[in-house]
Amino acid sequence: MDTILLIIAGFFSGLFGGLMGIGGSVILLPALAILFSSRHAPDQQHVYQAAAMIMNFFVALPSAIAHHRKKNLTWPILKWLIPAGIVGIFFGVTFSNLSFFQGEGALYLRKMLGLFLFYVLGFNLYRLFAKSRYAELSESSIKAINPVRVTAGVGLPMGFLAGLLGVGGGILCVPLQQMLLRIPLPKAIANSSAAILVITLFGAIYKNVTLPENIGGMTQSLRLAILIIPPSFIGGYLGARLVYILPRVILRIIFILLMLYGGLRLILG
Repeated sequence: MDTILLIIAGFFSGLFGGLMGIGGSVILLPALAILFSSRHAPDQQHVYQAAAMIMNFFVALPSAIAHHRKKNLTWPILKWLIPAGIVGIFFGVTFSNLSFFQGEGALYLRKMLGLFLFYVLGFNLYRLFAKSRYAELSESSIKAINPVRVTAGVGLPMGFLAGLLGVGGGILCVPLQQMLLRIPLPKAIANSSAAILVITLFGAIYKNVTLPENIGGMTQSLRLAILIIPPSFIGGYLGARLVYILPRVILRIIFILLMLYGGLRLILG
């Protein structure tokens, strides 16, 4: 039964990831916590996060390749964004591994994830009703952006959040690029996918090698990842095509309701 539930969770994580243009871990992590919380110890949250980081890499891979082929990546941004994200995810994972978050303390990570889902909910509500667009910089202006704005304003927070909670970080990276750097949305999404690919690779390795053996260690997270990744690919493939068929407003409303339910369940237990 656990295997079937994991396959279903992986599929719907990929499906909504493809539909909404986000990392599937925003769906996967709440699903795992809700499905198995009654049977698994609280510190299994670390195993879930380690498996989700592996999934984030494989989900970001085809997206990053596609954006690269379309020449949509902004390398003057990425050359600062990626190193800052790597530093951020290192500190995020290190922070999540503190003794405060071990054992029963892992419940705090779950509640923090619930709060993050409310941020995602709020951002999507804004996108649902907002009519104004951010001002966008020209190609020449993008090349002149202060690196500090890229590293401190986008890369470090994105990486830290990804390392702390096990999410991809794209839901933070894309709007921050738009708000702070004035990067056009298509390029912000492309940059985010490339950054996630590299950053989560480092984060996944670090998180997995530091998993305590008493909760299953790397072996347990790899087992989860093997079951989750194939259906997430299928779901992502389907979602990327359904996005052109289903009404965008309906999709966003469904996603908002999922974030509301997941956030409440994680925070209230």
